[in-house]
Amino acid sequence: MNDANIARRAAIKLLKNSLDSVRIEAGFLIKGYRGYKRPGKPDGLKQEDVRARTGFKQEYLSLLENGKKIPDDANLRKVLTECGFHLNAPGGKAFFELLCFYVLGPCT
Repeated sequence: MNDANIARRAAIKLLKNSLDSVRIEAGFLIKGYRGYKRPGKPDGLKQEDVRARTGFKQEYLSLLENGKKIPDDANLRKVLTECGFHLNAPGGKAFFELLCFYVLGPCT
C-alpha cells in the first residue's frame, strides 16, 4: 500500500468516527430534552408520549436516542419539536440543520 492510500483511508476512518460521534451526541441531547421536567410533565416526556404525538415507532425513538439511526428530515423535525426543541429559534434550527447536513444530506 502506498502513502497516498494510507492517508486516504485514515481520513475516511476519521470522518466516519466523527459522524458516528455526531449521532451519539445528538441522541444524548434529544433524550435530555425529552426527559426535561416541565410544567404539566414533572417527570419529563417518555418515549411513549413522543410516539403518541408523532406516530413515530418507539423502537425508532430508541434508535435515535442511542445514536443508531437518524430519521428523514420530516420525521426528525416532528420528533425534535415534540421533544421540546424550538426549530425556529437559532439553537434548535442549527441543531436540526447539523443533523441533516452531517447525517442525512441537505434538508428540504
